[in-house]
Amino acid sequence: MTRTKLYLSFTLLTLLLLLNSCKKEQQPNQIVKNPWKRSKADRIETDKYIDAGYIYMLKLNYDSAYYCYTRAKLYAETKNDTSRVILCLLQINEIQGTYADYAGAEATVTEIIPLLKNKKDHPYNFDLNMRLGNISTSIQDYKNALVYYNIALRLKKTTADEKVMILNNVG
Repeated sequence: MTRTKLYLSFTLLTLLLLLNSCKKEQQPNQIVKNPWKRSKADRIETDKYIDAGYIYMLKLNYDSAYYCYTRAKLYAETKNDTSRVILCLLQINEIQGTYADYAGAEATVTEIIPLLKNKKDHPYNFDLNMRLGNISTSIQDYKNALVYYNIALRLKKTTADEKVMILNNVG
């Protein structure tokens, strides 16, 4: 089993476990508490779509989740809310990876890079380089995968667990 398939299987298993642990059926139009912080009043529309996308992801309804995250990204862009734009792009990237759309996933991740160009120590930098490394590995571009993994390894905020993950991917 390749790493990509293993990663995909692990992600799907995690989502299924989360879905089964829910006690109450949630409707996509409900605003629910998700892992991201609640925001200011001018972010209500953006958060409504992020919440709906999150519910659709739990239900493995990726087409609807993709639509919601795309809408949320558009609202966030109109409010110049960079953190929400990045969040939406990461979720869109996750969906693209699920469908093995590696070209789209790479384009989505590279769309995030300019948003973080002045923030060298931002926590998303690790995730971005890992995603680019995983995409490169999936398309058998091992030379670039090593470049991205090494960048992630050299980041200041990389934890010991993350370093082990990187070294595992390099291996």
